[in-house]
Amino acid sequence: MDNFFALANITDELWQAHFASTRLSDAAAVWLQATSFTFGAPSGTTWSIFKSALQEEFTPQDFAFHARMQLDACVMRKDIRGYIKSFRSKLNKCSNVTDAEALFRFTRGLSLEAQCFVRLAKPDTFAAAALVAEQLAPTLESTSFPARGGPDGRPSH
Repeated sequence: MDNFFALANITDELWQAHFASTRLSDAAAVWLQATSFTFGAPSGTTWSIFKSALQEEFTPQDFAFHARMQLDACVMRKDIRGYIKSFRSKLNKCSNVTDAEALFRFTRGLSLEAQCFVRLAKPDTFAAAALVAEQLAPTLESTSFPARGGPDGRPSH
């Protein structure tokens, strides 16, 4: 919703909360009806308060832990573009990941050959490393490098 509000240039937080409340369905719609008298949703509630209440109600307690575990397990198998997309998706689910940590985790998950190319470019941000990796895609796809080591993608020793 935040992206939609930004793209549509909608800045009124009361309207944002009201609009978001119209998009709820199933358990979230039932939750809204049950709580609307508690905190005044959607009228009189800002988007920030409404979003926080939604997240508190529907985000699993161990969500952050599992998101980090998924990010840690993310490795390139064959397709570098697929890896970049998967890594970004998992990274977006994590909070408090510094750019330096994202850069390290992203590079570590690349195939050994891709790691070499990316490290030679000396990117200083995750975005720069992802761009270098994206530019490598045609080269890596036309060359048959072996896949990563063990069954979990980590090098086998």
